[in-house]
Amino acid sequence: MVITMEVNIDDIKASPKVETSGFEKQNHEDMPSDYEMLMVRRAITRSRLTAPDVDKEWNAWKTRNVSIETDNPAPIKRSVPALHATIKWMLAAAAVIAFIFAFHELTNQKENFSNEVFTANPGSTDIVLSLDDKQMNVVNKSSLTFVKKESEQKSIIRHIKMVTLSTPRGKNISLTLPDGTKVWLNADSKIEFPELFVGKERNVRISGEAYMEVAPDKSHPFIVSTDFFKARVLGTVFDIRSYGKQDASLALISGSVEISDLEDTERHVLHPDEQVVWKQDAGFDISSVDTYPITQWKDGYFYFNNTSLVSIMQELGRWYNVSVVFEKTANMQHLMHIVAERNEPLEKILKRINDLDVVRIELTNDVITVK
Repeated sequence: MVITMEVNIDDIKASPKVETSGFEKQNHEDMPSDYEMLMVRRAITRSRLTAPDVDKEWNAWKTRNVSIETDNPAPIKRSVPALHATIKWMLAAAAVIAFIFAFHELTNQKENFSNEVFTANPGSTDIVLSLDDKQMNVVNKSSLTFVKKESEQKSIIRHIKMVTLSTPRGKNISLTLPDGTKVWLNADSKIEFPELFVGKERNVRISGEAYMEVAPDKSHPFIVSTDFFKARVLGTVFDIRSYGKQDASLALISGSVEISDLEDTERHVLHPDEQVVWKQDAGFDISSVDTYPITQWKDGYFYFNNTSLVSIMQELGRWYNVSVVFEKTANMQHLMHIVAERNEPLEKILKRINDLDVVRIELTNDVITVK
């Protein structure tokens, strides 16, 4: 046990001096030494301090901190409520600090996490035509027609083959279906249809994006199927898109379209300048749109009007077949207006975006990085 006592240095300095006679002052050899003077001061200090009551202090400390059974001595037990409260406070404080640190790290990681929004495809660079998924033919033309003469129709009606036409990234093609319907097939897309339309309906299937001018035929509705919804038309013009569940949509330019889910449980009729967007957990969302920017791809242009940067980069990635990486997720939602020809070098378009001084974009080894 350590006992501390407070001593006032002023009291020490004010201690009575030992008076000396004039003779003693003159005789230095009879004056007390420094050590003797120090001993005198210590003696005076001790005389003024009150000696502590050791037994009283011990009993007081023992009452606060320990309990001892007099008759049957047992191990000393500490009183823990105060200790428990302190420990709980320390743990709570540590938990709060840990949460703040983790939240900061998570926020910082989310802000700076590299997110690949589009991946280059090292596959074919050819437009491919196949019949019944067996015969493969490379197409080197910019347009094809599948309209058959009446004499040709008789020869194939016994066994009508399914035609599949697919485009790689960076190429598109126009075609005329057997009924006279005109189709512009965008890059990285596929259309399936029969060599000859027979029966009550004209059925085609689209994966990717297509612009269609459907030949009118009230007796034979034109049905377009995707992985997400179906469209039923008689004679109309529209742009249909189904690259994935994030962008499944149909924009109507003229005429009318009945849109339905794959189970035919939900149906809507679209009018010109309306777009329906399919949402996985919320059904269809219909809104008015300007269809001009949506359809400019078929005329050889990128036309982005108030479009998010992530959508712009994905379109460029699909056309030029390059990967796209965002280093900051916040940059994905910048809205921009950009018009460019689809035959321009990618570097030129990226420079134009960089000149807006909103983000910094680099192209290295077929990877676009948005910083």
